[in-house]
Amino acid sequence: MNYPLKYFSERIGGDHVKVEFPVPADVDPAYWNPDLANIAAYQKADLILLNGAGYAKWIAKVSLPQSKMVDTSRKFKDRYIQTKQAMTHTHGAAGQHAHAALAFSTWLDLTLAIRQAEAVAWAMGRQRPQLRDTFQSNLKALARDLQSMDQDLQTIVSQKPSLPLIVSHPVYDYFARRYGLKIVSVHWEPDQVPGDEQ
Repeated sequence: MNYPLKYFSERIGGDHVKVEFPVPADVDPAYWNPDLANIAAYQKADLILLNGAGYAKWIAKVSLPQSKMVDTSRKFKDRYIQTKQAMTHTHGAAGQHAHAALAFSTWLDLTLAIRQAEAVAWAMGRQRPQLRDTFQSNLKALARDLQSMDQDLQTIVSQKPSLPLIVSHPVYDYFARRYGLKIVSVHWEPDQVPGDEQ
């Protein structure tokens, strides 16, 4: 799970669901590895929502009930972005790593985020059919908010279409594709002061 899926789950499920997000605040969820207690909690969960697109690689190394796992980006695999190259760098105490060959921040394209939210609502409705209408109503409200934000972003970008967007990490591929932006990644870490050359 990542923060966007947590947010979608809370918006869609409301008071009818308990959303667990075990990743510590100071850890990047994409590179987090659960301990045994976290894995046991996942195994007992009613639903395990996954981003897909190569996010949370630890999933392939643990035994979780397939019937409870929902890959929220599975239905748009044809929209996944292959990255040109892996870049090795560090995220604080997490140590050195390379970004995957598949871009995984799918939710940064808000049209794809809506599709992920739809997968969340579908999974919740399957789990609790008596609340399906409530989940669908909450999904519609969330989708309206995301569509409005998407329109706002399109308007902003259209005013300066050739202006590059400088980003801290090379994870904005879906955002760049959706809004037609040229991204310049500077690889800044939150706990490090950029050098003079940057």
